[in-house]
Amino acid sequence: MEPLTRQTMQQRPFGADTPLLRERLGYLLNAARNAMLTALDDELVPLGVTAAQFIIVLGVSHHEAHTPSELCRLLACDSGAMTRLLDRIEAKGIVRRVRNLEDRRTIRIELTDKGRALHPHIMHAVTRVHERLVQDFTDTDLEQLHDGLRRLAANAAGRQNLARIPD
Repeated sequence: MEPLTRQTMQQRPFGADTPLLRERLGYLLNAARNAMLTALDDELVPLGVTAAQFIIVLGVSHHEAHTPSELCRLLACDSGAMTRLLDRIEAKGIVRRVRNLEDRRTIRIELTDKGRALHPHIMHAVTRVHERLVQDFTDTDLEQLHDGLRRLAANAAGRQNLARIPD
């Protein structure tokens, strides 16, 4: 298989004679993302949480997002999808919606006692998945992957300041 380089990408633009779809960067990124989410969903089943719900718990507990709109940005989803997601995770007793006392037009998302108790178990499950996904990577491989993905995300977002791309 021919390695993916700038030259091969330029020489073979999308069309009938392009390399297999499965060798394209976008396809590989999407396949890796889907495989990781499936593995996370499978690992989180005993905890009664999905991968998307885990990100809400993580975002709230690590102070990355506290409102539905902040969570929408974190998960890159629309407000309707976020409302349905919050409905499901709130019904499980993991989060609660609370009126913001400083601005009654907004709602804050808080972890319940159950959500706070679940957090360390969720993080252990996520760590197990991450360890399986990179089990044959060297430390150098991991550093290069991390750096490459941060740069790719920054380029896709049109930003040069890599510090703004969250870990």
